[in-house]
Amino acid sequence: MAVMVTSFDLQKLGSLLRDFYEIAHIRITVFDESLNELISYPSEVAPYCRVIRGTAKGYKACMECDKKACATAAKIRNTHIYKCHAGLTEAVTPLYVGGVLAGYLMFGHVFSYDDREAGVQAIEKICEPYHVNNRLLREALAEAVPLSKGYIKSAAQILHAVASYL
Repeated sequence: MAVMVTSFDLQKLGSLLRDFYEIAHIRITVFDESLNELISYPSEVAPYCRVIRGTAKGYKACMECDKKACATAAKIRNTHIYKCHAGLTEAVTPLYVGGVLAGYLMFGHVFSYDDREAGVQAIEKICEPYHVNNRLLREALAEAVPLSKGYIKSAAQILHAVASYL
């Protein structure tokens, strides 16, 4: 069983994730050290991620992207902010318990483009190899609230503080 499960009260952690979401409006997830999802808020990924993950290639790319991002965060032992394989912004922070990697705190699926249409077009182009339904992707992205780079950086600093608290 994961170190994370035995180290943290998942009910209290769920409450903390909910509070983060209420303030930042960004989905946040906790993974164990093997990248198994332990808890997230909200529990479902964003609609545009469901469209992308709805194809085998999109799902595989998402899992590989998470794995690579977590490895980078663990290597630098700090929060890693990046564009995911589909062109959305995410951040991941490694969680350590007694100097041992116990898991990861990740937020993501953030639409961070200054120009909505340019962002939608960029994401459609990036997702071409996944053969997603562009109409569904476009509809899902229309619901996305664009967040500035400054907002994301501030949310990442809060994420880092939450990780330190944990």
